[in-house]
Amino acid sequence: MKEKLKSEALRDYIKESIRGAGDIANTIIETIGEIMIHTVRATKEVSGSVIYSTADLVEGTIEAVVELGADLGKAAKGLAFAVARESSRASQNVIEVLCGLARVLIESTAHLGGDVGVAAFGFMEGVIRALRELGRDAARAASDLATALVEAAYDISEEVGDRVRDALSGTIAGIKIVLKEPLRKKKKAA
Repeated sequence: MKEKLKSEALRDYIKESIRGAGDIANTIIETIGEIMIHTVRATKEVSGSVIYSTADLVEGTIEAVVELGADLGKAAKGLAFAVARESSRASQNVIEVLCGLARVLIESTAHLGGDVGVAAFGFMEGVIRALRELGRDAARAASDLATALVEAAYDISEEVGDRVRDALSGTIAGIKIVLKEPLRKKKKAA
């Protein structure tokens, strides 16, 4: 019960932050960045703990954005950027944290009826922007993260997997995305 109240309060805080915001991506970056500073400090020892703690942020953000009918792509972009930046500042494995959150992003978006392709594309834009600013190899990491997003989507259904794969095929923010095989598809029941 306590966790549910905490998640609802988090969602409501995020919702109030983005309600009426002119620039949703930067609003998400600022809001999630503030929350992440405290989250990462509290769980700095193990990146798995950061992933677990930050999953509530992803779920709360997606839920708030879908409820408000706000731009899911811009929100996912801001979310990815904030998580990457704050994870890096805390000396966490940024790619590991983002791969873990990619699954949460896809599952939350699909569960709430949001456009998984738009969310995945926005997430990748935020990842690429953050990695470039952090001086990391954005091309290699982008392909790894795109593959994680597509695999998470195929774990939900073939339709969701196809939508995410189609959204991430091609070039994003100047980087050619190379999805790594095999991309698992759910097998249809006989």
